[in-house]
Amino acid sequence: MTTRKRIVRSARDAKDATKPATKGQVVTIYRAEDTPVMDMLSSIPSRPSKFRDGEHIHVSDLINKCVRQIALSKELDLPMPAQIITASMGLTFAQGEAIHDYIKSMMLSKYRKDMYGMWSCKCGETKTDQPSYYAKVVDSVCESCGGPLDRYEELVLEHPRWRVRGSPDIVMRVSSKGVLYPIEIKSIAHDQWKVLTRAKPEHVIQVVFYWYLLKELGYPVSSVVSVVYATKGFVFSGTPFKEFVLDAEASLKYIDDYIEDAKALARYYKTGELPPRWKCASNSCPDAKKCHVVMECFQ
Repeated sequence: MTTRKRIVRSARDAKDATKPATKGQVVTIYRAEDTPVMDMLSSIPSRPSKFRDGEHIHVSDLINKCVRQIALSKELDLPMPAQIITASMGLTFAQGEAIHDYIKSMMLSKYRKDMYGMWSCKCGETKTDQPSYYAKVVDSVCESCGGPLDRYEELVLEHPRWRVRGSPDIVMRVSSKGVLYPIEIKSIAHDQWKVLTRAKPEHVIQVVFYWYLLKELGYPVSSVVSVVYATKGFVFSGTPFKEFVLDAEASLKYIDDYIEDAKALARYYKTGELPPRWKCASNSCPDAKKCHVVMECFQ
């Protein structure tokens, strides 16, 4: 159908639609060749995902962002750029969140008593203010919905000096002495999952950093950590999961640079000294061209 015919027909249908419909009447608004829902969806603007500002920098931002850019944004009172979430990206994120929630629900069905974190009710009105095992809240109920506090919420870890925050997907008690075991859950496309033979570097850094925060905060920790990958495809036989167990202490070397970045950012907040520029060799490199404070950075 040509654009002109569509405009003419749309105007005619709009005029017909203003007439009151009678009971049981079938009204022609759209034709079989139309895509009304897609037209509606395409008219909705992509939503921005704002940078997680605040007193602490999240581990994932420490890994993926430039701390000098963060400091300069604060110095110049210029917000960090928001990420534009397209519909395709939103669907991918939604799949990942659903898979994470499903795996957590599987763990809760059998290992609830050994999961360490925060606990909330179904309506979300009531939530514990301190991390604990489920046994501590098993008799608690929400005053609003009357439900139990049986929803597992991720443990929030905050380093007291370096202002770093992290939340492992699951923290498990793996011994009667309260030894904690951080688990990171990732979901990836089936084609990637099939050929995966080791944990991806950024995920190693992430889970080891969580282990390091647990240890720094005084928790007894296991010597190893796990990254579990779930496929977004269908597996006809066998398991849809792949697990990679990492020696945490041997992997600490991978987070050395990020610890230095965290210290440099914490030092800026305390003294005003900007973190060193390490990511961009010149103001014409690809990352610098996308940076909103590049001019000030190279001044």
